[in-house]
Amino acid sequence: MSAKFAFKILLSLLISMIGVQIMISCAFSVTDYEDKNSSSSNTQGEISSSSGVSSCSSGGTGNSSSSTAGNSNSSSSAGGSSPSSSGGTDNSSSSTAGGSAGSNSSSSRVGGSSSSIGGNLSSAIYNGDDFCDANPPEQPDPPVFDSPFVDIRNDKRYETVKIGNQIWMAENLNYKASGSRCYASATDDMFPNTVQELGLLMSDAAEQNCDKYGRLYDWAAARTACPSGWKLPTRDDWNKLKDFVEDEVFQNCEDYWFDWDVATRLKATSGWKNNGNGRDYYGFKAIGGGFCVSCNTSKLTSGSGYFSGVEMNYKKGDAPSTFNPALNISVNSSWWSDTQHNASDAFAYEMTNDKQVMNEKRHAKTEYLLSVRCIKN
Repeated sequence: MSAKFAFKILLSLLISMIGVQIMISCAFSVTDYEDKNSSSSNTQGEISSSSGVSSCSSGGTGNSSSSTAGNSNSSSSAGGSSPSSSGGTDNSSSSTAGGSAGSNSSSSRVGGSSSSIGGNLSSAIYNGDDFCDANPPEQPDPPVFDSPFVDIRNDKRYETVKIGNQIWMAENLNYKASGSRCYASATDDMFPNTVQELGLLMSDAAEQNCDKYGRLYDWAAARTACPSGWKLPTRDDWNKLKDFVEDEVFQNCEDYWFDWDVATRLKATSGWKNNGNGRDYYGFKAIGGGFCVSCNTSKLTSGSGYFSGVEMNYKKGDAPSTFNPALNISVNSSWWSDTQHNASDAFAYEMTNDKQVMNEKRHAKTEYLLSVRCIKN
């Protein structure tokens, strides 16, 4: 064998060994990258794209990049077996829009909340059970009360609360306006015996329901009933409130541990039927003030019009003197928004005693009388 031929064999073997070493190095680099991103996806959401994981070809730069989608929409089931959120886009690894409540962890549960209007949600690659198992719900901060407000039109005083970046009245509006009624109030032209037969109340007695629940308004009256500096909330205002509260429920794992939802944090701590009370974490004091459908004399008399949503101790045929508003039990409350759905209907928001959610509804503007909760301009 010539020396020249032997040299070529040795050179070929050396090049082959260097190639094998490069391949092994690239394999470990890719594995390490995937392991790191697999761990990261458990706290930051779905990995939507990655490029340049490792460039082992000739001339490669070795640069890598990734982005997080963070979209989640998980639903709770009875018993709290899974985390719940109405979804939303959260690209933050530390917290979601609206803040985080009740967690000392340096990272938050992925998902957060999104606007209920036109949300485009997808499942996130995230096991919320692991986070919530390690982070039981904590007691949230106390309510943030703003300055009390006195309506100079009738000297009615309202507590106000700050929830997120919004300031709300802490009770339903109670201002007598055309197009408004107290719950179970008879019309002015009804005879007393008819009022008793229908289980309704004369105006003086019915005012006690107004004192407790606020008045019920048709949509046109609701739009102008709030005092100066305040307004009837728009659909967007309601959804901002809903999304903020929903995010805090989610971040504090209250959906996972207790099957709670938005209404749990907003409903009053007493007064709801069958212990359907809430925690009232913000001082919002949502109480079921009921509603009325077709509240004119002819329809109320015929039975096609009716009040519903409050179970009173006073029934049809009872003597009016037996009425005691302290014994009323709330079943339903609905609040108008200033946003119409179409020419005949407007959006409203509802809570009930048997559910912990706040639902968006659509009601006929002229047929329904609902509660009003004012928000600061």
